[in-house]
Amino acid sequence: MADVKKQIFLWFGDNDFAIHEQIRFWIDAFSKKHGALNIARFDALEITSNKDELSRQIKNALQVNSLFGMNKLVVFKDFLPTKIERRKSKIDADILQYIADSFGKLSETFFIVFTQTEMPATTSAIFKTLQKLEKEGQVEIQEFVLPKSRDLTFWVVQRVKKLRCDIKTDAAEYLCAIVGADLWQMANEIAKLGNYCSGQTIEKSDVKLLVRAGGQENIFKLLDAISARDKCAAAKLFDQQLADGAEEMYLFFMIAKQVRQLLEAKLMIENNPQVTADVLSQQMKLHPFVAKKMLQQAQNFDLKKLKEIYSRLAGIDVDLKTKNISFELLFEVLLSEI
Repeated sequence: MADVKKQIFLWFGDNDFAIHEQIRFWIDAFSKKHGALNIARFDALEITSNKDELSRQIKNALQVNSLFGMNKLVVFKDFLPTKIERRKSKIDADILQYIADSFGKLSETFFIVFTQTEMPATTSAIFKTLQKLEKEGQVEIQEFVLPKSRDLTFWVVQRVKKLRCDIKTDAAEYLCAIVGADLWQMANEIAKLGNYCSGQTIEKSDVKLLVRAGGQENIFKLLDAISARDKCAAAKLFDQQLADGAEEMYLFFMIAKQVRQLLEAKLMIENNPQVTADVLSQQMKLHPFVAKKMLQQAQNFDLKKLKEIYSRLAGIDVDLKTKNISFELLFEVLLSEI
């Protein structure tokens, strides 16, 4: 899985797609080898318990003498302080200190992973501890950056090869021009092209036939219907996405990502009702158009409902991994609960 000396990992950067794939690979591999019960995940945006309950849950997760053995993987998402703090309530310093204190008590098969898009604040005590341990070879700190325009075509070619297909250079360049650096949509479009071409070389004409711009706008429309509690329209839009060739898992991840961003935007609005789209764009690193749409859409949800939907999506993520069930069916259940 990794260098045996390294048991603590910090993965951050604007390439949230690569971070997601990395952590998903780790969780799947660890689950197959040691069992899902030996994996604990904490998401700062998903936390609804009080400080004492959260502290208890984290202490239980970080116990070396686990009932299920010494092998453990604990994932903390968006826990580390950042220069631009978007969350209304930070993770308490004493909880972070407890986590840092556990670093020196890990058994050889105990792993801790921190993931987030924002660069951690270099002045925070826990980051300084991570940096110190990195110099000692016990910690890996890696920044995941989006591929530059000149590297995106190469990324597409390599992604296509994973599907045991090939793609012509002009087709790859045209695909990059349409989709841009949205790797979530790009991966979905590549999967669609791979299925259509069935092992044959992907031509520019195939891209023109199958790929349409505006993938995120379609997700916006779907969330508009959800926010309006228009279940009929939401179901119709979802079915249309499937009919257009979108992969179920792509739809799930895009919806989950969008809801997470909406929740972050809502928390910023709760903190400052006068927040503007420009501020959202700068602090959340969003395209100005996306930030404007996000600000409008956040007004359609109350904070409690957004947290409920996000928590439900986290549960769906677990169901998709552990049960033989499709996201299409789980989406119908989600709609019924809204």
